[in-house]
Amino acid sequence: MEGLANALPFILSGLNYLIVLILVPRIFVSKEESSHILLWIILIVTVPFAGALSWWFFSNRRIRRKKTALQLSEEAKRLKLAQTHKHFTERLEPYQPNQTEQSQALKADLLELAHELDHSLPYMNNVLDPFEDQARAFDSILAALRSAQEWIHLEFYIFRPDRAGREVLAILEEKAAQGVQVRLLVDDVGSSELKTRDTETLVRAGGEVARFAPIRPLARPWSLHFRNHRKILSIDGRVGFTGSFNIGDEYFPPSQQSCPHSFRDQAIRIEGPAVQKMEEVFLEDWFFATGIDISTYLDFSPWKDRREGKEMVHFIGSGPDTSESGTIHKLFFAAMSSARHQILLTTPYFVPGDEILLALETAALRGVEVKLLLPSKSDVRLTKIAGMSFYARLLKAGCQIYEYQPGILHAKTLVVDGCWASVGSANMDRRSFYLNWEANLVFYGREISEQLIRIFEKDLEDSLEIHQAPQNNPIMLGIARVLAPLL
Repeated sequence: MEGLANALPFILSGLNYLIVLILVPRIFVSKEESSHILLWIILIVTVPFAGALSWWFFSNRRIRRKKTALQLSEEAKRLKLAQTHKHFTERLEPYQPNQTEQSQALKADLLELAHELDHSLPYMNNVLDPFEDQARAFDSILAALRSAQEWIHLEFYIFRPDRAGREVLAILEEKAAQGVQVRLLVDDVGSSELKTRDTETLVRAGGEVARFAPIRPLARPWSLHFRNHRKILSIDGRVGFTGSFNIGDEYFPPSQQSCPHSFRDQAIRIEGPAVQKMEEVFLEDWFFATGIDISTYLDFSPWKDRREGKEMVHFIGSGPDTSESGTIHKLFFAAMSSARHQILLTTPYFVPGDEILLALETAALRGVEVKLLLPSKSDVRLTKIAGMSFYARLLKAGCQIYEYQPGILHAKTLVVDGCWASVGSANMDRRSFYLNWEANLVFYGREISEQLIRIFEKDLEDSLEIHQAPQNNPIMLGIARVLAPLL
């Protein structure tokens, strides 16, 4: 026993060296950013056991998925379309008769970048309806659910069994009993409040419910770290909803008075061919969660050739399983860096990283009007403090910063030069860009951009402009700024 006690320090020391020898080379060849690689190496060399456990659970490793039949057929189609994607940039012109040559070039460049990053092409002829208030959005969602004839697919990070959630569930149960295919996919962490008992009536009626990436520390060490943050609702492959909202009372309160801390979200209704891409993303996630490929027996043919609207739309999905890391991050960076006149950014969690920060700063220094709409109150206090730590640098460059006063700002929108815009689930932080599964709509039309600008300006009326960076508690701001890359 005494011999073992004497040998224990040498055994532990040997294990420490072994951990370093095994993990450090793996980290060097990983696809993580150089700053993250350095942090992991310092942590593992300094405290090998704790560092190894942290790396095992929290490192940004790629996740492999099997492909659905629909994905494989879509990839074959994209290979063919990729040879003629110039056709799509040429189609921008008829929709924008009053645009400048600069805005046309901006949209063409960003369309081609989105095509290269997401390996997909935009869909033409869509009808878009961005909602200015959540009450109208919720009414539209409920009406669309009631109109379903073939199937309903829902995918949300948070689905609460409260008033709003129960109202949605009641319609799902009714439609499932009528023979409509109903599938509800929720994130296991975000929707932890949604229990089996809450959905058992839906399942008995014929609906299906799945949880995305249940926490399994040994089998899936990444499961606590990588979460599905997407918000997708699709009815019959024809009508879709997405944006920043989840399902719960704070997102769709019965009244502002009854829920003073409700979220200000941005929802958008889309009707047309682009809903097929939303379906494709849902089917990939359903296959990942359940192992069941349902893409082979859903019939999209009635909707493929409908020509209902005039908007060109990309639906961009990104996540830790995609071949191109940081798709939405790169697209946002390129859009901001290419801006010539105006950048309007709304985000609830502003922890941008050096690239986005530099893009905003240099745009303002070039004379671009840069307006940031951020929350005055946040449900995540540390990210709020981290965001405030960047105010001084941005204000010095000439950016205008506004803090939304009523409720909690949760919308996530970006409009550039009044001709390119994005609405979706991605926050302006590295978790959204590199760790979560996210999905954003990207628009190339001036009409939808102008609608989003009007909503932005309306929100500014309820906001307070920040003229000076916070001076109190500089130590806390400094700590938050240092921790920002890890948030």
